[in-house]
Amino acid sequence: MQDLVRTESSDLESPDFFSSKFHFIDQATSNGDVNIRVNKEGDGTTLQSFNDNDAGVDIWNEVDQYGKAYYSTILADLGQSNGPNLLLPEYEATLSKYSETIETLKHILNAEMGPAKHSYTRAKALNETGPLAILPSTIYSQYLCQVAQLKPPLSLTVAILVADLVFLRALWSLTTAAVTWMVERNDSSAMHCVAHCGGPCQAEDTVTYPSRGGKGLVARNYEVVENSII
Repeated sequence: MQDLVRTESSDLESPDFFSSKFHFIDQATSNGDVNIRVNKEGDGTTLQSFNDNDAGVDIWNEVDQYGKAYYSTILADLGQSNGPNLLLPEYEATLSKYSETIETLKHILNAEMGPAKHSYTRAKALNETGPLAILPSTIYSQYLCQVAQLKPPLSLTVAILVADLVFLRALWSLTTAAVTWMVERNDSSAMHCVAHCGGPCQAEDTVTYPSRGGKGLVARNYEVVENSII
């Protein structure tokens, strides 16, 4: 049997309140034939039509009552009282009627007893239940909430200084790289020294020194030979 689906009917006591579909397979006969029962097109899908058409098994009254009880419980748990519900005071007679056989259901359906062991009428007489009512429902979720707190002045000062030092370090590295690139671009021999010579090489160094009588140029030539480290 498929899920129960509510119809357009608003009469909670009507068997047409729910619709469904079924597919039953009977026990195989002696010759191996299997009888399959389904609700055919046009036979209707309400539980009332199943009763009228003798749809295989005699369970539809119990299915109808169980579906309405489950439907009413879910709506009551969500605080919905603006529709038909067995737990509303105006449906007390219907609830009493549906629950009058609850004590014998164990023998009829071979089912285990649930929390309700008596009919609503008897439970009310024994003061085992309260009045019928649907209270507003509140849905909430628990979560961790962090409240922003101001750090101590010393901790805040240290954090700012560290951030500034990191920024200045990055700025100094960029400045050094830019100046080095400009110097190498203007003078291709700016990096020539002993350590940069891979073997015998000759470099010319021209230095301008100020003198009393004017400027003088001093040129020095030197030769670098291979060095061995012992």
